[in-house]
Amino acid sequence: MKTRGIVSLVLGMSFYLGGVMAQQVTDPLSHPWVKIADPVTGLEASFPQSPIEMTYDLPFTNTPPTGQLHLYSSPVPHGVLVSGILVSSTVTADWLQEKNFKNFFNSIVVPRLFYYPKVFKQNQSFQVQSNKDLLTFDVTYQDHQTTKQMNGKALVKNHMIYFAFYLASQQTFDPQLLDYFMQSIHVNPSK
Repeated sequence: MKTRGIVSLVLGMSFYLGGVMAQQVTDPLSHPWVKIADPVTGLEASFPQSPIEMTYDLPFTNTPPTGQLHLYSSPVPHGVLVSGILVSSTVTADWLQEKNFKNFFNSIVVPRLFYYPKVFKQNQSFQVQSNKDLLTFDVTYQDHQTTKQMNGKALVKNHMIYFAFYLASQQTFDPQLLDYFMQSIHVNPSK
């Protein structure tokens, strides 16, 4: 598969312009959501509108390309919902350990999703709670004098790390929207 779309530009423009794209959906919980099913990874999720879908072939340091990153994103008022999967033989349950997950997120996900990755990493608070099967993460950072909040979850199955999160400014963060999104996600890997 080849790379589709430029989500970093979409996300960067959405947040930089104050959520202009997100204004398409005024109340995402007031209408039926669009369900997606990724046939390669078994991810099922629902979004308030058809998500942007991208796939990246990933080379890892000193190895030939051995991974693929699948991303789905949809703007919501004042924020964005994102779900993704990294498929690679290098993915193990150890990726759910705090240090490993932060490294994965900051080195693989952030450069492909954020228009200005350096901004995401500045003044960042990255908190992780992990058990054997599931990791929950909470991130805050400063972006143009606004505190952004990201809450999400991740899990590993069959050499795939699945993750989903909701990102918005702290002032407009909607916990009900986060819960609705997280409840829509199911993982049915066929491998």
